[in-house]
Amino acid sequence: MLPALLQRVFFASLVIITFINTSQAEAYKCDVNGSISYSQTPCVANAKQAIMATHQGIPPYSEQKAKEIAAQEKSEANRLAQSRHKTENKNETEMKAIAARNTKKKQQCDEQQLKIKWVKEDLANAKPKAESQARQKVKRATEKAALVCGR
Repeated sequence: MLPALLQRVFFASLVIITFINTSQAEAYKCDVNGSISYSQTPCVANAKQAIMATHQGIPPYSEQKAKEIAAQEKSEANRLAQSRHKTENKNETEMKAIAARNTKKKQQCDEQQLKIKWVKEDLANAKPKAESQARQKVKRATEKAALVCGR
């Protein structure tokens, strides 16, 4: 009977010691020539050392409190995900609109460049009397293309 009692006392002591050791530990902040590092072991001899107590235990929450915290965190994660999706959809819509505007502007610019080509052909084929008018058309087409194309 005595050995069983000793085993229980030993086991209980072991559990208590384990609980005490895991509930609080020390961390060492070591400064070696301006380089700071953190360790669970003491610093080397030529280092400035600071000992910091750290709490490693789990807060004593009840199961109900833990479920409430988990539900709050899940709710917050869902809210953030919805917000992110909304922002992504808005950005995607804006990017599509920008792409559509750019495509339309490029098409308009290409049309103006084609008109310049045509009026230059007309100028090359113009008779001496119509040459002045053809030059004016080239100048105007070039100016209009510069406005549309942004050049």
